[in-house]
Amino acid sequence: MPDFALESSGAVVFTIGETEPYTRDTPWMGVFGISIWRSCKTPRLAIQKDNSPGNCWSFAGDKGSLTIQLSAQVFPEFFTMDHIPLELAPNGNASSAPNHFRVLGLDYGNAPKGHVLGNYEFTEFPIQTFAVQQNPYEKFFRFVKVEILSNHGNKDYTCLYRFRVHGRPHDTDSYNG
Repeated sequence: MPDFALESSGAVVFTIGETEPYTRDTPWMGVFGISIWRSCKTPRLAIQKDNSPGNCWSFAGDKGSLTIQLSAQVFPEFFTMDHIPLELAPNGNASSAPNHFRVLGLDYGNAPKGHVLGNYEFTEFPIQTFAVQQNPYEKFFRFVKVEILSNHGNKDYTCLYRFRVHGRPHDTDSYNG
């Protein structure tokens, strides 16, 4: 299934809204030996293929959102969420993995409201695919918003390794993926 949320195919992170990046365990960056800012894991990691341990978009707390401009206007049919295998996770658990989440289709990137496409629970690591639960108006979308509503118990941060969008492009001739 093609992934219309894949950066290398033309998707981009549109916004993370008010989601606060997790920076507590990241090093300070500086110029001429003076610490000026902390680096953080970019949300772009959630739409890239590399799922190696630690290569995730981490944000503070257990709630956050990510709006993705897809590589084409798509009639969404499935979503896939990735995490690392539990065998590779620190302490052997997935406490920082998203748990409950919602996906919305947006008419434009900063739309104040979206069309709820489904509410889900991520429990099958490392990869789980979810069918769209509802699209009552049979709409195609260029933007999708993922709202992480909880994680698996980590109070400090959540790690989103990858999020994928599968479906039918509006104009199959315009998709190069």
